[in-house]
Amino acid sequence: MGNTSHSRSLGRSRFSVFITILSIFSAVVLLISAAVTLTNYVQTKSAAVDLASDTFSAAIRRISEQQEALFSTLIFFSEIYSQDPDVLAGKGAMENVLPAVLRGLEMNPHVFQIYTGYENGDYYQIFSFGNDDDEMIADMGGPPGTRFAIHEITLNDDGLREVFWRYLDRNQIDLKRTSATASNYDPRIRGWYKSARARPDGIVRTPPYVFAVSPEVGITFARAFDGPIKGTIGTDITLDRLSIFLQSMRPNENHRLLVFDDEMRLLGSTDPDQVLKRSGSGDDLELAPALVTELNDPVIQQTLQVFARSGPFDLETVSIDGEVYLATVARNIPTEGAADYILYAAPRSEFEGSLAGAATRSLLPGLLVLLLATPAIVYLARLISRPLTGLSHESELIRSFNLNDSINMSSPVREIDALITSMSHMKNTLRETSKFVPKSLVKDILESEGRVEVGGKKLHVSVLFTEVEGFSDISESTTAEDLMVHMSEYFDELVSLIIKDDGTVDKFVGESIFAYWNAPLPIDQYQRAACMSALSCRHASERLNTQWLLEGRTPWKTRFGIHAGDVVVGNVGSSDRTDYTVIGDTVNIGSRLEGLNKFYGTRILASGQIVDVCRDEFLFRRIDRSLPKGAGKPLDIYELLGMHNGPEEYRVSSEQKKLVEDWAKTYAVYASRDWAEALDAMEEFLGKYPHDGVAKIYLERIAEFLIEPPASNWDGIMRFKKK
Repeated sequence: MGNTSHSRSLGRSRFSVFITILSIFSAVVLLISAAVTLTNYVQTKSAAVDLASDTFSAAIRRISEQQEALFSTLIFFSEIYSQDPDVLAGKGAMENVLPAVLRGLEMNPHVFQIYTGYENGDYYQIFSFGNDDDEMIADMGGPPGTRFAIHEITLNDDGLREVFWRYLDRNQIDLKRTSATASNYDPRIRGWYKSARARPDGIVRTPPYVFAVSPEVGITFARAFDGPIKGTIGTDITLDRLSIFLQSMRPNENHRLLVFDDEMRLLGSTDPDQVLKRSGSGDDLELAPALVTELNDPVIQQTLQVFARSGPFDLETVSIDGEVYLATVARNIPTEGAADYILYAAPRSEFEGSLAGAATRSLLPGLLVLLLATPAIVYLARLISRPLTGLSHESELIRSFNLNDSINMSSPVREIDALITSMSHMKNTLRETSKFVPKSLVKDILESEGRVEVGGKKLHVSVLFTEVEGFSDISESTTAEDLMVHMSEYFDELVSLIIKDDGTVDKFVGESIFAYWNAPLPIDQYQRAACMSALSCRHASERLNTQWLLEGRTPWKTRFGIHAGDVVVGNVGSSDRTDYTVIGDTVNIGSRLEGLNKFYGTRILASGQIVDVCRDEFLFRRIDRSLPKGAGKPLDIYELLGMHNGPEEYRVSSEQKKLVEDWAKTYAVYASRDWAEALDAMEEFLGKYPHDGVAKIYLERIAEFLIEPPASNWDGIMRFKKK
């Protein structure tokens, strides 16, 4: 009886094997499906936020670069004007610099006009028109085909203000000139002139205003200059042009992108009709900038509420009628007495796709497919998850500013494929933008995930210095325009080769380049990379010289200095402005090595620290043991001639190898300090190589030692008192 009751109890508390296995398997399937769904959801949210942040940052950088271009253009034209004394004297003699100014305007199509006002009331203005400005040209009295217009106001002998117009085609040939007419325009009472004169040490931006000559509303960037007659140079950008530029960056109408100033005046918007307030009509039409607070857009207004509470912010969410938007407000490049802000907002769903909903809807069918065909489910899961994992990895690469490789993946899921396409386009855009940005520095800032602190760390690096021989004479005998073209070609060739060899270009000093290897990113064989880069730059310089000679231009002879040692790498400067660079005795020695080329008549000088590592791959010729000015200890100096093997253009010849062998024997006699024998050996060497400049230096040195031998304790070091 008891056994029967126990058996029934067991029967009531247990399930069949089939039900148990089915339940366990179903529970496992549910847990796995839920975990996969949750993981995909979280990854999608994270990737969407990262993608939105990168998209916003890229757009803001492009807008800032547009303003930086105006700054650079203004400084460029200021430098052109400052080179002509008649221009500074306010004599209206702009013909001297007019070709350079017109060429500069052609190279900077974003500049609408450049103008100069003087303390005596004279005014000189140059307009640069585009293909879509025919109506504006006609309104200003210009004939068809006008590319430039020159507007000049001066005082005549009777003390009256007269205005002259001159219209030129794209070949700078006069199309029309107007006779003198009276004018009451005085630049000295204009806001841009007064603001710049009040802040002579910087670039100022005016509030939006109606231009005097053309019926446009815009802002002016101005910079004061001093000469025999004080004055101000300015350049404009219309609010319409800024709005068109913003509109070109907006993927679709769901994205809000606008610029406003600290007075909440709207400077630019993806909807150009919002920018200006119009009142009246016809001749009574009045234009004024709109206020951003007046825009009838709840997304913008909620974003402005966040801005009003906390100032500029990186990324926040705002919700409008159940739709979540990601938004940011960033401070634009500041100018004297003004501040601009950039607002960007877009639906979060555009960065997510509908992945979360798709995962939820596919849960039950997924269970059935998994029960019927587990291998097929595994394959499909991988097919879906692999692109998401790849996108997450790509997001990290973009965050690290690693933009070298394209995104080569696809997905049969439409939303995932759209996300892949969007991220691929963004990565390609960032790759093109990085051509104008110090890539390694930006990468370091992005990876720091915070504020850039002043400070550094000790690293062993190789450094390279370049300089063009006789550049001062070249610059004095070359026009500013031709010199700019020369330097652009020169830097484009050499810098691209240094970057190709994993080098970091630190700075340009005139025509000189300073670069280093093994920072901020570590690389193998950084001493070899410096040697290889010097050889490739030398070859590129020679190729350019051949081309320039055929074009009737002056060739440039480049000298190089290579050294390796410990430096401090990091951010140097103040809390407001920092510069990522390397400092230390190694940098000074590299610079001195480049300068010693002038004394020895060589092209590439390397230190013993480089030669000790690279002698098996490259051919070096021992030059001297020297103590350059400012160096703490002496160093062995070698001339880099080329490679033993490798590309043909860098490979040394048998004649060069023979020269190095003969020189080593001759130098050994010199090192023995038997000056009579050394004189015979050096004369014999020069008999074979009569044009060798280094041997001539040694011959002169030995002759001096024969007359007055060095002290018995002479250490063989040549000490230099000049750089």
